[in-house]
Amino acid sequence: LGLKDRQPANWKDGFREIYNGDNAFISPPVSGWVFVVGTPVFPDLVAVKKEKCLSRLKMLSGKFGEAQLFATHRGVSSHAWAKALNGSLVRAFGYNGDEGHDVWNFGEPTHEETALGLKLAGNEEPNEEDVMKLAGRWSVNPQHIDALPASPTLGIIGKF
Repeated sequence: LGLKDRQPANWKDGFREIYNGDNAFISPPVSGWVFVVGTPVFPDLVAVKKEKCLSRLKMLSGKFGEAQLFATHRGVSSHAWAKALNGSLVRAFGYNGDEGHDVWNFGEPTHEETALGLKLAGNEEPNEEDVMKLAGRWSVNPQHIDALPASPTLGIIGKF
């Protein structure tokens, strides 16, 4: 990811630091997944350069086999998720609540989205809870990390 000024960090310090400018936190493994947290990771999620965000996701999946993105912003009710496998985008959905329209709607809804009963049109746009539930179906729900076995290793904080 090209992080500079890398330092080891636990979860608490990592999350505190993501609110300081250009910092991102890369977690230790959690049930086989690594979380990369912070706005600088995908800063253009709902901006004009949104395709750059998906390109980055595809690049990560090309390197690691699978990459997923989950984003939510309560203040403007913007929510997104995407999945890429082996360098190819499989699914991407994003809703910009501030502007009231879809940012992305690529690929067919996955079985997991359908099973959750997600309504992706009209008055029933997704919310933060929908994003977290889908994360749990695709990989790991970040709301339940505390219930999973703790990794003895530290994560990394750094700047983009």
